[in-house]
Amino acid sequence: MQYLLIKYIVILLFSAPNICIHSPVAFAENGIDLNRQVVFLAFERKAFDLLDSGMEPLNELDEVTLDESLDVKKLHNFVVSARQTFGETSLAFAKLKVPAALPDDIKASLGQIKVYFSTGFKELGESLDFYRQYMESRNPLLFEKFIEQRDKGVSHIDGALTLLNTVRMQLNPPKLKPNAWTVARRHLYELQSIDAFVPWLKGPFVVN
Repeated sequence: MQYLLIKYIVILLFSAPNICIHSPVAFAENGIDLNRQVVFLAFERKAFDLLDSGMEPLNELDEVTLDESLDVKKLHNFVVSARQTFGETSLAFAKLKVPAALPDDIKASLGQIKVYFSTGFKELGESLDFYRQYMESRNPLLFEKFIEQRDKGVSHIDGALTLLNTVRMQLNPPKLKPNAWTVARRHLYELQSIDAFVPWLKGPFVVN
């Protein structure tokens, strides 16, 4: 059961945010300001590139399994690595510049989007730090904090994607592929389930 659960997570990991973007020609044909579309699409692409790279550590989760069992040290290392990447991604979103060429209302929305992304990744990083501490101490309060911060982080990133899609529709209704984040975020929830299948951990986890 544990092995199948981990393998299910690994399969989901290979999904990455992938949204079909209209070409400038398509925008022009619909009477949309070409320059604004180009500027917006550049911002959108940078945002999705950051989101993609921020989720990249999850691809390492397949190494957590070894001979159909959970590798504790690799799980611990995975959590530490993902936490660091989430923190770096949060800072990168905070530094993401909002294009000055866009209308004020669009700029305000994009500014809120980067705040949501930055806050979300910061909270995800904090959640994994709580999970790390829980692995090392087995304090149930830390596990509860992990769940609380994880949910906050997922909520903020969901909000960022929803608002980004709203802005895009204001400019030109898009044809989108299925939202890969909806699938990818499940990995963060699987950590909660993985803990239920760790009979090897009778006491505090010792980091060598």
